[in-house]
Amino acid sequence: MRSPSRWCSTSTSRRETSSTCSTPTSGRHGRSSMRWTASRGRCGRTRTAPASIWRCRGRCWRRWPTPHSSSGSTASSTAARCCGICRTHGSSTFSAPPTTTPVLPLIPAVDRAEQLLRWHGVANLLFNRCEFAGMWPPEMGFCPELVPLIRRLGYRYVLVDSVHVAPVTPMRWDELRYRPHVTRYRGQEMVVVVRDRELSDAQESGMDADWFVREVRDRTRRCDFTPLVTTCTDGDNGGWFRNTTAGSNFWTGFYTELLDRSRRGDSGGIRPVFIHDYLAEHPPVGEVRIHAGAWNTGWHDGVGFTQWTGSSEQRAALARVYEVSERVHEARWRADGARPELAEALRHVLRAETSCSFFWGSAWLGRCERDLERALELVATAGVELG
Repeated sequence: MRSPSRWCSTSTSRRETSSTCSTPTSGRHGRSSMRWTASRGRCGRTRTAPASIWRCRGRCWRRWPTPHSSSGSTASSTAARCCGICRTHGSSTFSAPPTTTPVLPLIPAVDRAEQLLRWHGVANLLFNRCEFAGMWPPEMGFCPELVPLIRRLGYRYVLVDSVHVAPVTPMRWDELRYRPHVTRYRGQEMVVVVRDRELSDAQESGMDADWFVREVRDRTRRCDFTPLVTTCTDGDNGGWFRNTTAGSNFWTGFYTELLDRSRRGDSGGIRPVFIHDYLAEHPPVGEVRIHAGAWNTGWHDGVGFTQWTGSSEQRAALARVYEVSERVHEARWRADGARPELAEALRHVLRAETSCSFFWGSAWLGRCERDLERALELVATAGVELG
């Protein structure tokens, strides 16, 4: 008898508004993020919007208007209200990204910890918690060298695209894709949850519940275990996610119907689940090797990070990031971290590393350059002599 499938899905949003996972800052053009995860028996989703928060309860959408204030930004009020909702209901789960959402394998190693620790500080303030089980790498960009760092920060699992996961322990195709595994690097190990790339592509393009149920049934028909089917997509690009017409978008054309069918027992055995709940019942099986890469975009397959490094201008900007980062960290070391100008300089370096500055070819590289120039100006203002 085939085991029922468990399904989790995550989407992220590339836009220039503040999210519940970052401090709202006027004029900031980093990559914001929106997370959702389905859970058994109830559905929960919280997201920020310019003037309201939407939360799914059963089959209906409820709207909490955000009070307008002449002394504060709407985004800040929205984030604060969202924080209260999450604390009150306790029905949301979070996977933790770096603070300015860089592609982690592409930035200086010394800045990776800074990015993650700063997000932890913001999350502790907003959500009253400092421990997060899951690591969501921006753009799903990951490499084995990240394992020791994220283990030290307390993460238990990381989401990785299926194209970059190779078996060390012999296993079938369906076992590789629909079971959690362990990857190791320099004596440290991390649980890997595998994103199904093809199902994720379908989720981004548009699909209905009938097709999804049939496809999952076909893909998991040989599973003699309870499979974990994971889809992850960009939640802000394309008409499927951005269309607000009822029945013609992801939320009302697919997601709500699938959850309703799951409640009725008419979903082909598919049940939504939190990843940490699944791992508690089904520990990882087998070892895998992770190859450095990101998820696929509309132009590239994620191998070699071509979306962010494909042009000479992008590569030159990344080299400049390394150069300025080294100067800022040297200045902070020589000043023993006592100069406020140097703390501000580091903030500009971290913001210069934002994925969006590199994602769009050369169109947004100017944002990166302006932050790097400002960082150097602040180092000069601090008056620290460098070698």
